[in-house]
Amino acid sequence: MKMRIVKCNDVGIRNCNFMAHGYDLDEVETSMWTHIKTDHSDMLKNMSEDELHQLRHRVATFLGRSCGCGHLEKPGEAYDKDACNALYRIHNFHKGP
Repeated sequence: MKMRIVKCNDVGIRNCNFMAHGYDLDEVETSMWTHIKTDHSDMLKNMSEDELHQLRHRVATFLGRSCGCGHLEKPGEAYDKDACNALYRIHNFHKGP
């Protein structure tokens, strides 16, 4: 069985050392979202639907549940087509104009 780990830092939430980990994918994802909803509720209130979608996508990607379209930019980070860290980059193939 594969250990699953996701940290707030991984998904673009700075200044938080929380790490959800375990072997059950659903439990780790639930633990991460419980933490985000309780400890980062102010951040969630200020996010648009698109930003929430991106956050959900990043959590799922780090847990290995990617939709296969690629990865998203970190919040507040300008797109850099020459960046070597492709983990946070995406061209929005699955979104309309």
